[in-house]
Amino acid sequence: LAAKCGIVTAADIPSERWAALAGRLFERFGSAPSPHDTRVHRYYLPVYFWLRQQLDARPADSPPLCVGLQCVQGGGKSTLVGALEALFDADGGKRCVVASLDDFYLPREGLDRVAREHRHNRLLQVRGNPQTHDIE
Repeated sequence: LAAKCGIVTAADIPSERWAALAGRLFERFGSAPSPHDTRVHRYYLPVYFWLRQQLDARPADSPPLCVGLQCVQGGGKSTLVGALEALFDADGGKRCVVASLDDFYLPREGLDRVAREHRHNRLLQVRGNPQTHDIE
């Protein structure tokens, strides 16, 4: 399935490079074996190398590649992008910039104001829904 989707696996990358980058992530998350062991080899590294493929296939004068991730709260988006940042830093040649939607929430007083103004709307009592982000 991975090959049909264009996903890179350990078999596609020189073993020394794969192991070195896995080692960098284990330093970040704690040594193997850990709960991150499977994620490093089956998720973080394949996503990283897929992104590298996308970048390497683009002409040098291309605009930045913008990648969006969507997942439920607590689903691992920040952990994944943290791993990607570490991998881009360790592997060299390409830069990675991360902007999290969490960076755009209204300040606490703004969130409190929205909640007060919309007491009838349970979705606006917590952050994360439309109207809880600072779009100005």
